[in-house]
Amino acid sequence: MAMVMWIGALLLGCGVVMSALSAVYRDQLSNSRADTEVGRTLEPRHGGMRFLGIGRNGPALLLIVVGAIILLFGALA
Repeated sequence: MAMVMWIGALLLGCGVVMSALSAVYRDQLSNSRADTEVGRTLEPRHGGMRFLGIGRNGPALLLIVVGAIILLFGALA
């Protein structure tokens, strides 16, 4: 039973890391040409909450959900 819990924890951890990496590496943070209105900034022009979208984080969310289910069933058994 302990091995099943480890597998669930590993899946959950991998899902969290995949989600974080997709947010970090989603787009280039700096622009080589400076905007005259805004000035130089590390923020992307069209930032927002798109990095939290299901399309980009689908596999990570699936790993998190499967890992959590395995951990839950392992704890209840």
